[in-house]
Amino acid sequence: MAIAASAKVDYSNLFSQSHANIFNLLNNRSNVSDPEDSKGNRKFLYVREPRDLGTNFTGFPVIIIPPIELDEEVVTLDGNKATVEFSIMVRIMTKDHNVPRTGTASGAEVLNTISNDVLKTLNNETNRKTLRNQGMKKIKIVSTPTTYEETHDSMMFVREFELRFSQITKVVV
Repeated sequence: MAIAASAKVDYSNLFSQSHANIFNLLNNRSNVSDPEDSKGNRKFLYVREPRDLGTNFTGFPVIIIPPIELDEEVVTLDGNKATVEFSIMVRIMTKDHNVPRTGTASGAEVLNTISNDVLKTLNNETNRKTLRNQGMKKIKIVSTPTTYEETHDSMMFVREFELRFSQITKVVV
């Protein structure tokens, strides 16, 4: 799936453009660094879990930003405008190896480091202004508790952020 350049979100491009704006913001290594590749050469952000592509995926840590979810409520009598609420999930997955690897931080440490970068990026005043100018207003960030998944050779650590946006927009095209 090709990710569009960041741009203004409106009702006609709500699904694709809001996703692209968040994906591009977090895919910038000066915002969210990749602890496994400081130069930014490896793929770090995905639209779906990379393990779905094959059972031998070894490129952790990763950030996954699946397609958005939408909730719409018509608020004007003529039906031309509605309160549109949409949310974007940001899932961070890291892992510990049962076999020690020199210089590799623990999965929990890496999860916290990446989570801190994501939260700092989303709460940055300049980034918030950019998102508002792109039509992504009234952001609320909700974090889920960390979950754990044991595999045959490692322990996975997963944290999700739900980014909720709310705005009144013209829905009649």
